[in-house]
Amino acid sequence: MNKRLDKLHKRKVARAKIQAKPSAPDVRTPEELMAAQEKSKPAGGFGKGPQTHYAKPTTRNTAGASRSAAKTDA
Repeated sequence: MNKRLDKLHKRKVARAKIQAKPSAPDVRTPEELMAAQEKSKPAGGFGKGPQTHYAKPTTRNTAGASRSAAKTDA
């Protein structure tokens, strides 16, 4: 039984080695890395741009808020 498990394990390891591709190392200089980080940052900073469509309350939530406000005014 142990021989079978050993063979199975060896086959699995061999297949995994074939399928796994090592990633290429990052060979950029520190200055290039810093420039890339600065370039990828948002221009206006975090949260200073226009609101996105998902930042607004849903129509279901706004309808409920208007009904509750109408009840308190009446």
